Amino acid sequence: MNSLITIREQHNMTQTELARKLGISPQRYNLYEKGKRNLPISIAVKISQIFKISLDEIFLPNN
Repeated sequence: MNSLITIREQHNMTQTELARKLGISPQRYNLYEKGKRNLPISIAVKISQIFKISLDEIFLPNN
């Protein structure tokens, strides 16, 4: 999920730092970023709260 990479990098956070805040392993988070696992809505909500963004910014493609 490229939007996850962009969002995380815009906030100068590593995968490990974000995974820790989400309460998941860095390996699991990496699978979400690579699109190898579907992002659960519960994790998406946590990401939106951490970065103070809407869920649309996570799930809708950037044009």
